[in-house]
Amino acid sequence: MMDRIERERLFHDNRVASNSENRDAQQKYYFAVAPCYENFAARITKQALGKDVLEYGCFTGDKSLSLATSAHTVTGIDISEAAIATATQQATLQRRDNAFFHAMNAESLSFADNSFDFIFGTGILHHLDLNRAYQELSRVLRPNGVALFIEPLGHNPVINAYRHCTPDARTDDEHPLLRKDIRLAHEYFSSATIQSAGLLTLGVVPLGQQKAGRIARDFLTVADKILLKMPILKWQAWIAVLELRR
Repeated sequence: MMDRIERERLFHDNRVASNSENRDAQQKYYFAVAPCYENFAARITKQALGKDVLEYGCFTGDKSLSLATSAHTVTGIDISEAAIATATQQATLQRRDNAFFHAMNAESLSFADNSFDFIFGTGILHHLDLNRAYQELSRVLRPNGVALFIEPLGHNPVINAYRHCTPDARTDDEHPLLRKDIRLAHEYFSSATIQSAGLLTLGVVPLGQQKAGRIARDFLTVADKILLKMPILKWQAWIAVLELRR
């Protein structure tokens, strides 16, 4: 277990040191699902209002700090000590007295039970041992609390083939979420639901990010919302927003 955790720590420390996400080649794919990320961000902002918030995997803390003006408190954790040092420095510079950052293993949180009203994370669960992660999330989330995550799905063979061809864009231990991972969440939460995105919209990638690509993306986003309501197709999408309720 420690070998896996140390590999993750090193990978993300290197991201900070290089000041790069190392995902430039993937930006065209993120453009294809940008409406999903925008909706996810809006949901986070709404849920965080006046709450005690935990960002689970905060990296350098940009999202946490943006919420500090409206949340009661914001706490960020990350496996990378270098990332947390940057986040803490930014909190000081911005005088965010209600923002706190800790280098911490997400599978073994040091917080007391029932510490947070709302938890969110971007692309972190698929790096973790989900039994441990779900147990800790449920423990620190208050009754009736909500957790939101945006994560990759792992059922589409074409998308999986692309992942196989681009190993430098991710860590060795990543595991895009499967149906069984969502079923597992029901053991720790009263509800666990997903909203998928990124099926037909991935077809806009050859069109680029200019006007033609934006028009096609908007049209295909609507089509995806219809198609991805089908139980079979929703698992073939690239990403999903996972909502967990205590």
